[in-house]
Amino acid sequence: MSMRLTVAGLVVCSFLGGCMREPDDGGGDVTVRVAADGLDHSIDAARGPDGAAIYFLADAAGTPALQQALAGSAPRTVASGLTGATSLVITSDGAAAIVAADHDAVRGLARVDLARGAVDWIAGADDLAARGLDLVRGDTGDLLVFTGRAPGGAPAVFELGLDGTSLTTRAEFPADADLDGVARAADGALFVADRRGSVWHVADGGAPTEVLTDVTLGEPAGIALTLDESTLLVSSLAVDGSSQVVLLDTSTFATSIFADVIGANRASGGVHRALDADLFAWCGATKPKPGGDGSSIVYDIGL
Repeated sequence: MSMRLTVAGLVVCSFLGGCMREPDDGGGDVTVRVAADGLDHSIDAARGPDGAAIYFLADAAGTPALQQALAGSAPRTVASGLTGATSLVITSDGAAAIVAADHDAVRGLARVDLARGAVDWIAGADDLAARGLDLVRGDTGDLLVFTGRAPGGAPAVFELGLDGTSLTTRAEFPADADLDGVARAADGALFVADRRGSVWHVADGGAPTEVLTDVTLGEPAGIALTLDESTLLVSSLAVDGSSQVVLLDTSTFATSIFADVIGANRASGGVHRALDADLFAWCGATKPKPGGDGSSIVYDIGL
């Protein structure tokens, strides 16, 4: 598989204010959007539909908060208190973020108004243990695609309308699977990260098949498809503990590695693509999470 991500000069903007240039390490369009030194660690990041805005989850005072990062501006807190948040996506109109998080002693999906910061919960998702999220346009509106567990306990991928209706179980997995990130292709095929160290492929209506094994996935185990769906990005760690993204060819399942710039990190988190552009947001940290002393970073990656 042939893919090249070229690296532009980096601009690092800290919560304390100011930006600085970092050296170009070679490779293609990777920019540090936020150096989140004021937060414990970044968890997951997603872009608005056109890619201009990045939204990310990061711990603040021990609880995940939703932040917005615009190029050239300091990040702002959109909503706080998102206990147990693991993943987010942005609706196709750019008006709301959907966050997998805890409420009232259950796992659910929060809808966060990006202008007002108001949080409400989507009916139909409670008790499904939602963890990893994707969003696609459906025939009648946006569809949420998420990993979780069926009421009987089987690991599964579900689809749900933004209004909380039309819940569908898209695929079930072995009982010991530990599902996390998910990406759905236009033809209905699924790619699903398993925190035990693999990635599953499920053709629409088919059975799950492992197409990537023995990989140390990020935390969370983020995955995302390119706009043409030719390549799957898999957030992971190399043998030496440095951060990387595995590039999986979706037709041959051959792999290559992207580590330009992000290889300086020692933690690897969520990754999502803008709905309408080959622009990605990826979370890292210059030190591992234990101790809370790592510098959390959210990267722009463009193809």
